[in-house]
Amino acid sequence: MTRKLTRNKLTRIERNGELKSHDLNLDKNLNENGVVKEIIAGSPNRHSRVLRDYQMPTAYREKFLVSGYRLRNLSASESAKSMFYTNNESVNFWSHVLSIVLMVARYCSVVWNHNPSTDHFYFPLTSFTLGCCTLYTMSCLAHMFSSMTEREFHIGYYLDYAAISVYTFTAGQAFYFYCHPLGSGLLLYDWRELFLFVSAVISFGANYSCCRSRHRWLHAKFIIRTGSHMVSWAYNCSPFIIRQLIFCSSDPVCNHDSLPLFTGCFLSFAIAAVVNTTRIPERLAPGVFDFIGHSHNFLHVFTTVGDHFAYSVFFSDLAARKEVLATEDIPSFFETVGLTLLVLAGNLFIVFWFARSLRLTSASSGERSKTS
Repeated sequence: MTRKLTRNKLTRIERNGELKSHDLNLDKNLNENGVVKEIIAGSPNRHSRVLRDYQMPTAYREKFLVSGYRLRNLSASESAKSMFYTNNESVNFWSHVLSIVLMVARYCSVVWNHNPSTDHFYFPLTSFTLGCCTLYTMSCLAHMFSSMTEREFHIGYYLDYAAISVYTFTAGQAFYFYCHPLGSGLLLYDWRELFLFVSAVISFGANYSCCRSRHRWLHAKFIIRTGSHMVSWAYNCSPFIIRQLIFCSSDPVCNHDSLPLFTGCFLSFAIAAVVNTTRIPERLAPGVFDFIGHSHNFLHVFTTVGDHFAYSVFFSDLAARKEVLATEDIPSFFETVGLTLLVLAGNLFIVFWFARSLRLTSASSGERSKTS
């Protein structure tokens, strides 16, 4: 049985709020009469098909992306297979796969020359690498499985928010242990347990706010998500910023060489944020950058570049300041990797709580039975 809808009728149904189901799987091709045929669940090669924006429920559309959408309600295996075909999630997925490879390769070069088990100053860098790889991996999974049911769609983004929160915490660890001002007289920067505790609280708060914004405060959801990550990033970078702006003259080793590297890090993240929020370049030419070159692709590229600039900042400060940093307590496994695992567990608990309390529409709750 196939259902035929004209493009105008489909648009009118959505505007009137009568389109309840999130699993209206439509073929991208129009026949000679301008009608769209619904694809029967279970038909072959569903993972390779793509749709246009007007064939998608409004909640699943991206502004200014006209085509390249995968079918809704794909199975896990179909979602995985779809990453080997051209759609508007392909570059998002593979860009972060490449990011994982580059980050692991860079960390292996560190381990080759410095063994963290014997030189504990490399534990914060290990923790930061773990945070980056967690972020990239969860992002890959979120993009891959976003074409499944509404439940998996939300949970994928919950995990993505959790990974970002863990990542910013690990960045805070590295910025503190390598870059904090020495003898500042400021309790927050002289008492590392306090700094890491506040960083963990911000991590949990940012994750909770982002997850909640998918169901509440919808009018301000982008402000909440962007603001949460900006606050987290600013706090966790503050040891370096405070040292360079206020305590550089009094710090035993201010290390001016790391400032251009941090500038590169800041500019990379700033460009990523501006491009992602303004939806440039697809805003300027809707339909041209549907498959490659849209703003979220650039977000992935520039954040990865920013991570490698941050890596260089840590290397530079560690090389220049290691002797004076050693006069304080040397970072331990628990304060770095161990604490990261605890923060990861806490953020996963938040995801679990939201997943358990997730309320789906009646149409969405029936998605699985329709395709089984």
